[in-house]
Amino acid sequence: MQFGGSMSLHGNHMTLACFHGPNFRSKSWALFHLEEPNIAFWTEAQKIWEDGSSDHSTYIVQTLDFHLGHNTMVTKPCGALESPMATITKITRRRHENPPHGVASVKEWFNYVTATRNEELNLLRNVDANNTENSTTVKNSSLLSGFRGGSSYNHETETIFALPRMQLDFKSIHVQEPQEPSLQDASLKPKVECSVVTEFTDHICVTMDAELIMFLHDLVSAYLKEKEKAIFPPRILSTRPGQKSPIIIHDDNSSDKDREDSITYTTVDWRDFMCNTWHLEPTLRLISWTGRKIDPVGVDYILQKLGFHHARTTIPKWLQRGVMDPLDKVLSVLIKKLGTALQDEKEKKGKDKEEH
Repeated sequence: MQFGGSMSLHGNHMTLACFHGPNFRSKSWALFHLEEPNIAFWTEAQKIWEDGSSDHSTYIVQTLDFHLGHNTMVTKPCGALESPMATITKITRRRHENPPHGVASVKEWFNYVTATRNEELNLLRNVDANNTENSTTVKNSSLLSGFRGGSSYNHETETIFALPRMQLDFKSIHVQEPQEPSLQDASLKPKVECSVVTEFTDHICVTMDAELIMFLHDLVSAYLKEKEKAIFPPRILSTRPGQKSPIIIHDDNSSDKDREDSITYTTVDWRDFMCNTWHLEPTLRLISWTGRKIDPVGVDYILQKLGFHHARTTIPKWLQRGVMDPLDKVLSVLIKKLGTALQDEKEKKGKDKEEH
């Protein structure tokens, strides 16, 4: 018997604003914007019996496809840059501008967080223009036109990343043993085999300002720390100097069983990720304020600055934990609810027949 399902998300615009501070009144924030995103997720699980064993394991295959540009991989002439399909920008409100009041509508907040100047994005679009006539043919509408209304805000805007049309295909294969993982036996650690394949139609444009790269790194780190605080109970956590992740404090007299029982299995990821296929080799073009082209550079340097020192392991792990696991949980709950509803309906029909 096999269980599975699929989910898809398809749209024209997607925008996420992450404030760099404790609340919405923070002076700066990062704006993640996608044009024409298409996200599809499939999962399938079935029981398997291994030779010489009476217990069954669970074999799971999950696939995530992410496309920008509705998977329309249009090839531009050599040397021509297309309009960015995704951007990551740092937005800083000016000193005299204040955020909306506490009871402001959602539309007002969207106008506030997306009120950006697009000189840098227009510069990216015009970087290969040779005359003013070519410049006028470039679309003048903002990437965020779907959200912005008439607003008087004029925030400072600094582009960190600008991505072209692209596609990412991520696949993971899990084999879950019948026994739960044990702290005492590392051989029982579940193995996850992954494959990551990407394709870009053009260069990824990256800022030359190292401070902007560090801003994005600090922002992501701050959000991860907040998530860690929400997941782990504070009463059992401690942090050593220079240690990024919390540890669980145990009494010296506690037994191995007590130590293992104190672990919350839903908050500890026991899986060992192995990426067998890795194809992530986009070229990067540095964003220059003068608009002139700068020779493309490698992606490894930027990934290291963002904290991905072992990108081949870290990126699949983040995709699995941050995207595929939550989607799989949603599908599991829906399938369980559907099964329960069908069973209740079957029992109800059986009772009606007995009464008649």
